Amino acid sequence: MNYIAEMRKKVGKDLVMTVGCGVLIENSDGKVLLQKRSDTGEWCVPGGALEPGETYIEAAA
Repeated sequence: MNYIAEMRKKVGKDLVMTVGCGVLIENSDGKVLLQKRSDTGEWCVPGGALEPGETYIEAAA
């Protein structure tokens, strides 16, 4: 189940507020892991929206 997709079916393009998390992962050289977004092509920290009942650790994974 994708909670946000289900909400979009109900509310269309109206504002949907969600909870999300991001993770800062640093290696021993002090470099930080970034990911390139597939939707905008921008670089960001890994993360995402939480599904109902999901923990922050589960969302981060």
